[in-house]
Amino acid sequence: GRALLENFALLVGQSISPVDFRSSASHVMVSAWLVFSLIVETAYRSNLTAHLTAPVYNARAETLPDLVETGATVTMPPYGESFRDYFLSSSSPDYRALG
Repeated sequence: GRALLENFALLVGQSISPVDFRSSASHVMVSAWLVFSLIVETAYRSNLTAHLTAPVYNARAETLPDLVETGATVTMPPYGESFRDYFLSSSSPDYRALG
């Protein structure tokens, strides 16, 4: 009896020492609260675990048009100017967009 009530106090972070739980209505209320708390805690913890273990990633660019849609540009060192010129003068609109 008393040990269960002290565990309940630990669960909700409150002190229950001044309250007298001798009536059966009090026991029913505390038992219902414990069951409700257990269900809510289990649902919250399982949803949090599912969310953290299966993260959602953005779609990866698989083709050159996909890469152009992301807004990516070609980044290279200063001596790669000929590559940039190639991209800009290409007949492909995708290469021109990357340049």
